[in-house]
Amino acid sequence: MTAVAIKLEEAGLSDTSGRVTAIADGTFEVHTSEGIFRSTRAVSCLVAPETGDLVLLGGPPSTCPYILAVLERPGSPHARISTDGDVTLELRSGRFIVAATEGVDLVSRKAVSVAADRIDVRAREGSLFLASVKLIAGVVDSALERLSQTVKRVYRTVTELDHLRAGQIDYASEHNLRLHGENTLLTARGLLKEDANQIHLG
Repeated sequence: MTAVAIKLEEAGLSDTSGRVTAIADGTFEVHTSEGIFRSTRAVSCLVAPETGDLVLLGGPPSTCPYILAVLERPGSPHARISTDGDVTLELRSGRFIVAATEGVDLVSRKAVSVAADRIDVRAREGSLFLASVKLIAGVVDSALERLSQTVKRVYRTVTELDHLRAGQIDYASEHNLRLHGENTLLTARGLLKEDANQIHLG
């Protein structure tokens, strides 16, 4: 460590540590044993410093030193990774895993885009709140124990075949029920019943 320190001094670089006492407009006031410095965050320091943090300062002595790292944070262990501009995290091989015991939130003021060859989502419970949904898929297969829907209007267009098989079907309309086709067949193995105040055939 002594040899490293000598090389840093010969190169005109210095480093020290201190406490952040004030933050204003991206500038940090840091109190050290060598005095008070007004510092900015180095690009490599992704953890945003907060008031009370012990930080490492470094850089050319002729300029304001940079905050190189947050060394210690008293009290809450909360850390906020912050940077300006776009960020790209690239793995040339292997898997990328995000794990948390309490939860994971993805928040964006604009769009969130996910592109993958395959997506698997598993959860004990789920909620989805969307103002507008557009689904484009080649094949959709679903296996459900119960499906309950409450909608104001439903519009369906089936260009070829609408095929339904059920153990029992119950359709009820408060006003009009209309079935129309070029050919309409009503068949029953047992009873076929029509009941109304008026019945018009033909």
